[in-house]
Amino acid sequence: MVCWLVLTCHFMVLCTGINAQQNLVPNSSFENFTYPPSGISQLYLAHPWVSFSTDSGPVPGDYFHSNASNELAGIPENYLGEQTPHSGQAYAGLIAYSEDYPYYREFIQIVLKQPLKKDSLYYAEMYLSLAENRTLAIGNMGMLFTKEDPFESIKSAYYSRNSRSDVKTAMKKQRFLKYKPQVESQANHIQANNFQWERLAVTFKASGGEVYLTIGNFTKRKQVVKQQVSYNYGNPNIHNDAYYYIDDVKVLGLYDRPPRTDIAKKVPELKQKEKEYDLHKYFGQLDINQPFVLRNVYFESDEYILQPQSYMELNQLYDFLTSDPSILILIEGHTDNTNTEDYNNILSQLRAEAVKQYLVNKGVPLVRIDTKGYGEYMPIADNFTEEGKKLNRRVTFKITRRGN
Repeated sequence: MVCWLVLTCHFMVLCTGINAQQNLVPNSSFENFTYPPSGISQLYLAHPWVSFSTDSGPVPGDYFHSNASNELAGIPENYLGEQTPHSGQAYAGLIAYSEDYPYYREFIQIVLKQPLKKDSLYYAEMYLSLAENRTLAIGNMGMLFTKEDPFESIKSAYYSRNSRSDVKTAMKKQRFLKYKPQVESQANHIQANNFQWERLAVTFKASGGEVYLTIGNFTKRKQVVKQQVSYNYGNPNIHNDAYYYIDDVKVLGLYDRPPRTDIAKKVPELKQKEKEYDLHKYFGQLDINQPFVLRNVYFESDEYILQPQSYMELNQLYDFLTSDPSILILIEGHTDNTNTEDYNNILSQLRAEAVKQYLVNKGVPLVRIDTKGYGEYMPIADNFTEEGKKLNRRVTFKITRRGN
């Protein structure tokens, strides 16, 4: 199949296998504003983004811009530390978790340019960076897509001029925690990088009609995965919470076809003699986070459908996982630098998820496998020769957890 890949309104790439539309997120990198920020809690200036907290209702999200009239909201330096934008001249910020205030969290929200289509495949990503002047990092940041506003009850309590306690009561019911974000941090991975931006991305199938995108931490307090990254030592300007800068939010429709869900079921069982291999000899004594390259996993050029010759090695990986149910893995996709950054990010993510889908269809529980597409940004050889590019186009896996 030949189709057009439209990743932004600025370029098109002729390709096979992937058909992406324009970014559905308005003002996705927070560049557009009504006027520059002059202090904190002014994300509303980056229209049409809105923000709110679970304590005091609308307004709390921060807006940082290089043209800010107050250094509190400046770039690269601001009241939370120092960070340059991932792109452009602006980014947003929010408190995702607070140790001092149990029910306090902040969220930012946007209405998509159009509702998501039922059973269509979408690619979503955002970039995160932990603020310096905070003591905690968490592993529960997410992107939630819904048909209705998940915080309607809290907003209604606020806008109806009810007392602040009514707003808190609406929040304490934690109705929003019934939602499971379509995009969420990998299991046991904490976003603790306060020097560089970290990409959080995944592909997902829409239920249909989702038009609200809400970003924040939707995990119940007792289940939040957290890490102490610094101490305030009595400094009143350093709070015991996890604060994240956010930039470059994307939602791209991949409308050509949904993920295959039947492929593993159609693979005949291997003959007994084909199963006579030593799993530990094949995979070695893998350490935690040690990558293993799946050299016998194949895709057509620019495709994310597994070729049949991949099944042997993937069946070995399946047997390896079933031999130790305590193992959790991360499947990683990589490309060469032939296409654009966006294209390679999407293709690598889709290929990693194709491998995951194969293993899930064979019987591996979904919760044991995470995926991440790195695109062209983790090469193991040069991209100037065909041989180097061939080595860089790969799928790997690593053990992220073993044992209790």
